[in-house]
Amino acid sequence: MTEYTKIPAIFKRDTTGSKKLIEGAFCNETIEFLKDNVWVCTEKIDGTNIGIVWDGHKVSYQGRTERAQLPTHLFYVTDKDKAWYKERYGIRYSDAYEVYGLMRTGCCGCPISYKAIEDLEKIRPYEPNVVRAAYAIFGESYEYRRKYNEYKERRKEEDKNG
Repeated sequence: MTEYTKIPAIFKRDTTGSKKLIEGAFCNETIEFLKDNVWVCTEKIDGTNIGIVWDGHKVSYQGRTERAQLPTHLFYVTDKDKAWYKERYGIRYSDAYEVYGLMRTGCCGCPISYKAIEDLEKIRPYEPNVVRAAYAIFGESYEYRRKYNEYKERRKEEDKNG
């Protein structure tokens, strides 16, 4: 299994017993400094007069002016392109993709995902403790999700058949 670099928490943790995060007690001065800053992120793609803009909610692409016409072929990446890039730069994806066979990852076992139960069963041979924990936390929600998925499929059929 691949070891990933630990990402520090934003807040300090209670060191006695519970280990819960202490909201408002920042882990370091840098994080505390950043809390009230407004972030504007942009990046110009070299030589194209195309900018990539993050507004805090979504990524968008823009030309130098509002009337700019963007070449759409620059925004489509095929599976073949991704495979080449991965091979060329020696990128290794998470075990979730390369070993467990998941197509997309988010919060493990999230009951909002329509494929939560299916994905948990895929990872069960590799991560039985994660699966057990997910069912302990979200078990009842998975039953609601299963019923909703059935309802959604039924509605699709009804709509298709008129």
